[in-house]
Amino acid sequence: MSRQATEADSRRLLLQCASGGPDDTRAAGCRLGRMLRRGDTVMLHGDIGAGKTVFAGGIALALGVREPVTSPTYTFSNTYAGAIEQDGARNSGCAGSASGAGSAGGGAGSACDASGAGGASDAACVVGTVCAGVAACAGNARDAVCAGGGGGHGQSGQGAGAALCHFDVYRLDDPDGAVEIGLADSMGDPGGVTVVEWAENILPYYPSSYYDVFISKTEDWNDDRRIAVWHVGRGSGGQH
Repeated sequence: MSRQATEADSRRLLLQCASGGPDDTRAAGCRLGRMLRRGDTVMLHGDIGAGKTVFAGGIALALGVREPVTSPTYTFSNTYAGAIEQDGARNSGCAGSASGAGSAGGGAGSACDASGAGGASDAACVVGTVCAGVAACAGNARDAVCAGGGGGHGQSGQGAGAALCHFDVYRLDDPDGAVEIGLADSMGDPGGVTVVEWAENILPYYPSSYYDVFISKTEDWNDDRRIAVWHVGRGSGGQH
């Protein structure tokens, strides 16, 4: 569990939804990815097989990454080059990637794209339902239950060549290892976005502002998940 908010910090729910499978989880990651700026850090929490890497892949798609995202369990980190020039490039990348992944009905990426269209970036809509303050999302036929507090800064594009630094610290025995593997320096680096799986293992090194993502299984025998995304830190919705 991540650190509790202090008087200097705020904790704000940005997105909460149900996922019926990897496409929905990827769409949720895509939705968050469209909010991110260079220098942002995303902390991922969830049991083995919950879908943390799939969610990270959705973030990558929104940031213009065009190669498969795999979990760096044994190497600790992977770095991916992005190709974001403006928000339009980020949105189309999101939608196009999901169709390539074979999502039904336009795919999770289409839903992600639609949720932020027309200035609706403050909505927490991910897939196939009506969310607060927005019209029904297009895309996935599965009706996820979306609700959210809004916020974020999807209107701010990242520069061309923005990078994703993806860490997996499951095998880290000591939080101080975050320094040795370069994670401590990566978090907050203005060159790109940092995503950390099993982030509770480096709790003492959390930055002053970050996104907290919790992915929980609803049953052991199916792909249903609950996803909650919070922003923690000074400012609101990642404006830090």
